[in-house]
Amino acid sequence: MEVKGKIVKFLDVQKGQGSNGEWQKQEFVIETLDSKYPKNICLNVWGADKVENLTKYNKVDDVVTCSIEIESREFNGKYYTNVGAWMVKKDGVQDVVPNEQNTAGTDDLPF
Repeated sequence: MEVKGKIVKFLDVQKGQGSNGEWQKQEFVIETLDSKYPKNICLNVWGADKVENLTKYNKVDDVVTCSIEIESREFNGKYYTNVGAWMVKKDGVQDVVPNEQNTAGTDDLPF
């Protein structure tokens, strides 16, 4: 699924130690743009590299499209829902395509 919105707020980075080593989680809030009544959604990214990229390339008020996964878990008869963003792309920014041109030689010889 995808959701588009404006970044409203970044929450504090959460860090911890688990059985698989250290982990990091960054939560952020977006305001939806596609309805008459905008809604706030709290999303999160997991992993040091995703946390770094999220805050490095995105700022408050940036419009982003997030590819998300929604999951609910039960604990003691209550359900808790998590909205994980596995890709956050700033709108208006195109993907970089590597230049296929051969730049090894700089001389203009025809052979």
